Amino acid sequence: VPWQMLCEKTGATMKVIPINNDGTLDIDEYESMLNPKVKFVSGFSKLGLCPDAGSTSTFSKALGEKKAMEFFLFNQPLMAEQMKDYGLINMVDENYTEIAQNWASEVASMAPLAVQMIKENIRNSGDVSYHDSMERETYCQRFLGNSEDYKEGLNAFFEKRAPQFKGQ
Repeated sequence: VPWQMLCEKTGATMKVIPINNDGTLDIDEYESMLNPKVKFVSGFSKLGLCPDAGSTSTFSKALGEKKAMEFFLFNQPLMAEQMKDYGLINMVDENYTEIAQNWASEVASMAPLAVQMIKENIRNSGDVSYHDSMERETYCQRFLGNSEDYKEGLNAFFEKRAPQFKGQ
């Protein structure tokens, strides 16, 4: 409610950052909301709160400890281009919704189990050792190598056609 009151007073537009069911930031949806004019402001410290939804970890890893401290304590805005430079988003483009829709369509045509495991492995890679990451990759390769989607992908490759993945 404080954010809504602030927007009413200043005429600013508030966009709500999407959160997954497990309380983490939905990076894919979040990226689709950004364009070159978007400013990202923390604002937590002005309200007597601290960052949530995993943003402490996400921003500290991307910005470094000192810059994250500055961002969260002093509420200096980050422009979309800066967020791209820090690796918090993939790109800045006026046609971001079209690009996001194209990416979503492309990902939707991929093997769902492989996409899921790739995302999980990348998200967890910063929190585990190299050895643990390798063990997880080995498990995923074995699991996916026994899937119907792998068989379909391999057949489609040799038959020079688009695969029809079913998430099995």
